[in-house]
Formats: sequence, C-alpha cells, structure tokens
Amino acid sequence: CLAAVSAAVREGRSVVVDNTNGDSSVRRMFVDAAKKAGAKAVRALWFKAGEDVCKHNALFRALSWRADGREVVPDIAFRVFKGKFNEPTVAEGFVRVTEVEFMPVFESEEMKAKWSKWHF
Repeated sequence: CLAAVSAAVREGRSVVVDNTNGDSSVRRMFVDAAKKAGAKAVRALWFKAGEDVCKHNALFRALSWRADGREVVPDIAFRVFKGKFNEPTVAEGFVRVTEVEFMPVFESEEMKAKWSKWHF
C-alpha cells in the first residue's frame, strides 16, 4: 500500500488511503511516503463512531454479505484496536485532521430497516 501511495503521488494523482490506521506510527509511514513522493498537503479524515456502532456495523456486514465470504470481526480485534488507538493530530504531519461523525447511508429502505432493527 505504501508503494501504491508513493507511485500515485509521483504521478500527480490525489490519493486516499481507506484503512483503519489507529496507530500514529502506522499513519506516519503513509504521511512520510506521501511527502517523500512530493505531496504538498496530507490530510486525515477521522471517521468517528463509538465501539458499539463499529461492532454493530461489522456484524451487519458479515451477516448481510455472507456470500462474499466476509467473516464476523472477533471481539478481540476491537479490544486490540482500542488499546493501540491514538487520535490523529497535525503533529503527525497532517496539514489538517477533519473529524467526521458516523452517519449511515443506505442503498435502500430495506437495508436501512435491517440495519436499524438491532441498533438504536
């Protein structure tokens, strides 16, 4: 993924790393790779959602799309992530960190009803 970021930036393209990088040392690798490749500005979008929503979404995805082999994220994965997580800051090399509150968007009313059935 780091090589893809570097290559895209060198080609003059904008890059979005869509990943769960909860640790500043991991995020820093992407920031450094982008800057080394010539990125003028690196921004972070921090998609915020409580642990209950994250667990609900993970379970919903696994149960809704079983055909693609998606597994339920084990509880230990959430605990490990939470234990290592630190909030992204401009001190990591970002020009800005934008907080984005979780707001579900559904492709149909049926999906919205299914998602909402077990989440309040």
